[in-house]
Amino acid sequence: MFYVSPKGSDSNPGTISQPFFTMARAVEETRKNEGKKAIYVESGCYDNTHIDLDERDSGLFIGAQHSDDDKDKPVLRGGIQVTGWQQEGDGLYSLKLPQEVSADVRIIEINGALKPRTRFPETGFAKHLSKYNVAWVSTSGGGFKTMPTDEERQTLKYDPANIPQDFDWCDTEVAVIHRWDESLVCVESHDAKSHTIKFSTPCGNPPGSFEVQDFVVFNSAYNMTPGYFRVDKTNRIIYYRALPGESMENACAFLPTQDRIINISGPIKDIKIENLALTSTMSPLVDIYYHRANMPNTYGAMGVPGAIDSTGALENCEFSGIDFFSIGGWGIRLNGENSNVTVKNCTIVNSGGGGIRIKNGNKCDITNNHISNIGLVHYSSIGIYASGCNIVKNTVENAPYTGISLADGPGTMVSFNQVRNAMEVLNDGAGVYVTFGDNGIMSGNIVENIRHTGYPHSQRFGLYIDEQANGWVAEGNITINCTSAMLSHMNYKGGNTIRNNVFASHDSDVMLLLIRSDDHIVSGNTFHAKGTVAFSGKAGAITEFENNRIYSAAGKIEHIHISDDYEWAAPVALGDSIPLGGHHDIKRTP
Repeated sequence: MFYVSPKGSDSNPGTISQPFFTMARAVEETRKNEGKKAIYVESGCYDNTHIDLDERDSGLFIGAQHSDDDKDKPVLRGGIQVTGWQQEGDGLYSLKLPQEVSADVRIIEINGALKPRTRFPETGFAKHLSKYNVAWVSTSGGGFKTMPTDEERQTLKYDPANIPQDFDWCDTEVAVIHRWDESLVCVESHDAKSHTIKFSTPCGNPPGSFEVQDFVVFNSAYNMTPGYFRVDKTNRIIYYRALPGESMENACAFLPTQDRIINISGPIKDIKIENLALTSTMSPLVDIYYHRANMPNTYGAMGVPGAIDSTGALENCEFSGIDFFSIGGWGIRLNGENSNVTVKNCTIVNSGGGGIRIKNGNKCDITNNHISNIGLVHYSSIGIYASGCNIVKNTVENAPYTGISLADGPGTMVSFNQVRNAMEVLNDGAGVYVTFGDNGIMSGNIVENIRHTGYPHSQRFGLYIDEQANGWVAEGNITINCTSAMLSHMNYKGGNTIRNNVFASHDSDVMLLLIRSDDHIVSGNTFHAKGTVAFSGKAGAITEFENNRIYSAAGKIEHIHISDDYEWAAPVALGDSIPLGGHHDIKRTP
């Protein structure tokens, strides 16, 4: 056993009375021992922390020395405190970046609050003029019918009516929206005559694909408002305009220096990390085009690192009771092979990336975690994104994209989770989403407030069973104020069962959509809407429709044409209440 304390010294022996000062020194000492070993961390703050773990660290425990006090966890900070702000006038302050801080600063903390970069427009998105009118086949079908060129991925044409004439593109970055993804890219050059900007790296998808033409510009000097910052990368100066009454002379400000605090490489077994707090990590740009070339179908800010990050194989490992706050990327991102890995009782608040990511899982569990206010830098961030995992009793709130996403792995469970206010920016996702895995269970989840402001209603869903996810049972779930309550999409082999769920909307319609799908059982569900209760599905999409309770305050229950993805077949009556396959006036069932 070794001990670490803010009052320690790395020249000490690491005992409880003479502790080490840094985590790295403690890890170095534990490697002299085989079998189980432990590092106990005293309460306090540890700035500029970075730890590398590998196969030599199997059997290692890292945790708080006094784990009974949840409010006094040791704080591992991936950054440093900065002082010396200079007043520029009108509430504007400047600070020369310390040498150890990269000019690529995208997230900072001042007086305990996370501060955003300047953005244009201040709210919402601007519209560009670029178009890429090539059909998207499907993810499993290989993507676009014709692959875009680098030039199509790397240029954007804007409408000069939407951009001020004195707009300075120097040091700016652009988030290009692609429906279920976005590309955050640096502006390399600007042609004022053709109103065209060129990016330093290609976008993951070309601007204007999927008929989406939204974009937003970050880090501009134009119209800098209180509470926002920007970075002059050339001169390495950060500017911040203080809020009314906010003094920067004695401000407690932190800038990130590390993109990972705990980095795990190589195969490792039997490690446990618990009861720590991690904060202040960088939010690097991701060349999503490069990542897709090496890892097909990459999306969801997968390339952004985690405060705890791994690329090696993990076996029998546990991460519990860890608090993540004011971080640039994911809280936990485990990108290697993962077997019997557990993430439980963690809190992730205010992150530039996503919450928890477990790739290539086998018998893994993500349980009882609370995740809120994510995707503050990368809009394609997901609360929990995993494969081969059971995802149970978690809470996800305020996400720009999907709340919980499970991909691959048969027989997994997504149950008893709560998701609120997901899908606030992007489209084609859901509160709870599953794909590419058979015979799973989606049960007991509560999903609230999945809205569709500014986009077609069919693009944001409460629950979503996507392509090649067959044999699923969606049971006992509740969606509240999710107009598109549930979608099953591109599921032909054996269909799915949707039973004993409640789909309610107090202020709008409720829709159940079965698109490019066959052989679904829909039974024992309650549909309750202020507006229309609507069903979409071709003939054969539903093979059983029994004992469903349907109520529309507006008195409208109907089968409507939602999608052009298929040709409508002749009407087929299923049961006594809902004929599917065409447009019908359907008698309301008490």
